[in-house]
Formats: sequence, C-alpha cells, structure tokens
Amino acid sequence: MRGREVSVRPSSSSSRPSRRSGAKSSSPLLKPFDSEYVTFAIFMSESRRFFEEYNRGWHLGDNVGMMAFDMSKPYIENWRLKFENRYCKGYGMMIGLCVGYEHQFGERWLLDAFFGWAWMDSHYNGYSFDGKVDMYPHRPVQPENPDPFNGSSEWYPNKLGVSIGYRIFQPKRKMPDL
Repeated sequence: MRGREVSVRPSSSSSRPSRRSGAKSSSPLLKPFDSEYVTFAIFMSESRRFFEEYNRGWHLGDNVGMMAFDMSKPYIENWRLKFENRYCKGYGMMIGLCVGYEHQFGERWLLDAFFGWAWMDSHYNGYSFDGKVDMYPHRPVQPENPDPFNGSSEWYPNKLGVSIGYRIFQPKRKMPDL
C-alpha cells in the first residue's frame, strides 16, 4: 500500500475528500484511492545506537509510536489491492526495533537505509458507509451481548526506506594527538 498524506485541519492543502462525500481527487498520485476511504496518522519516536561512529555505519534502534485511523481495511484479491465496503475508526500503539546503515558522503551529506519491525495493537469500531455501527464484528468467539468494540495485535514491518540527509551544523573534527 502506498503512503498517504493526512490533513491536519479541513482547510489544509493536503485534505482529501472522503468516499462518503462522493468527491474525486484531481491528483494522479491519488487515483488508486479515489473511490476508497483511507485516513490515518502515525506519530513515532526512535532512538539509534551506532556501532562505529555517530552517523556512520551500522545502527540498531528502537521505536515507539501511536496511531489513529478512519479507513476501509485493504485486502488483496486476484493480485489487486481492494478495500472492504465498510470502514473502521480507532486508535493503536506500536513498539519495535529497526536496523540500518548510514553512509556519509562529502562533508555534510548522509545516506541512510533502514528496516523496522514492530508489534502493533489496535482497537476500533466498525461502521457501514451509511454510518451504522457494526454490533457483531468478526471474532473467533462472539460475546453473549452485542459489542461493537474490536481489537487486533500483530507483528508487522513498520519502516522500510532510504533517506538522504544534510547536516546543517559543521561536523566536529577529531583533533590529532600531539
């Protein structure tokens, strides 16, 4: 699934009309999502331990984050990405580890490649597109009384990427021993 930009407020330039409004986006990058409903936000903090020198070589890190979402669940059918004909609103948390390699080229430029895996725990309610709450969500064992609150926990890759960085401040130089 592709990454998405999330609006902070309705008047922000990145806001996208939802499926419920029936409006379509004019952006070619959002065409696969024009008929679907996907809005989410993730806030994540990470710390890294470099094995050689700061900002050089292999690193191991840990990360923790929280998320909020209002989206249709994606699934793959016949090698095509599809979305359920209902949506979920909820929140979650994640905690994980990452590994990567950072290479400095030039005096101030950095190239970083990284991969992370995390345990994610989500809690949500399901809704139909007419706004009705799903009182009997899919569960291995249904409760005696209707309960719309659902949850899931799983291990997922949560970070994969390559980034280019530029140091604003001059890197400290090692002083020669006299």
